[in-house]
Amino acid sequence: MTTQTPSSPTHTRFVALTAVLLLASVGPVLGVQSEDPTLEALERQNDFLRNRLDQMGRQVDDLMFFHRLGDIADIDIVRLTGPPLQYQPNPTGQGAGNPFRFRAYVFIPKDLDRSAKNPLIVFPHGGVHSNFSTGGTNVLREMLSQGYTVIAPEYRGSTGYGRGTYEAIDYGGLEIEDTYAARNFMIDNYDFLDDNRVGLVGWSHGGLHALMNIFEHGDDYSSGVRGRVRQRSDRPHGVQVAAVSRPVLCRIPHRQDGLRRRGRVPSALSVMEYGQV
Repeated sequence: MTTQTPSSPTHTRFVALTAVLLLASVGPVLGVQSEDPTLEALERQNDFLRNRLDQMGRQVDDLMFFHRLGDIADIDIVRLTGPPLQYQPNPTGQGAGNPFRFRAYVFIPKDLDRSAKNPLIVFPHGGVHSNFSTGGTNVLREMLSQGYTVIAPEYRGSTGYGRGTYEAIDYGGLEIEDTYAARNFMIDNYDFLDDNRVGLVGWSHGGLHALMNIFEHGDDYSSGVRGRVRQRSDRPHGVQVAAVSRPVLCRIPHRQDGLRRRGRVPSALSVMEYGQV
């Protein structure tokens, strides 16, 4: 025979708070809107803590880059700018129209001959709302061992930099230009890089960045690798991306008439060896 003990006031408050927090978490997903000031405050606090957790994870992973690649690479974290936000909540407000600031990771092989011109790889991360993490260390190590300098842009929408960066994503819009700005930053600031040997590598949403940069700025890249890009019809602003089943390696031919390709696929893409970047 079992007996029930009455709940203590502390236990009762704990259960009630847990229920409120649960509702705060799932309410927006279920379309539940609350006018309760306490619940709204909890939702804001929950959002703040989620972003703080992302930032802490980002800072820990920063240290891991140096730990895992410091033996073969000079590593730097740089700040650069892309175009202003495409959608300005208050176009006349303070700071509206300013360039968007973001970070990027730079990896340079320690044994690189800096008296010569060397190739560059631009490596945007995938995941849409994600960031460039040490999960790709094996790929980076292979690139570095072959003599490639790598820049990995944390374009608008990346996690680990607070709510402002997270919500700045525009799903195939100016975030693409952040990746292009990373390419230009490297060419402008590192004189040992060859602007005629710049490649792009990306999977998933990073593959979208690779494709769109090839379409919009094809004359500024010599090669591109895009992995699987999933079709998404639920993106805002009418952006749809076709799905491909395997990585595609391509060389971007230069047009004889010198005209830029904009808004369309280059007329021909030839398969190339990775080392030919």
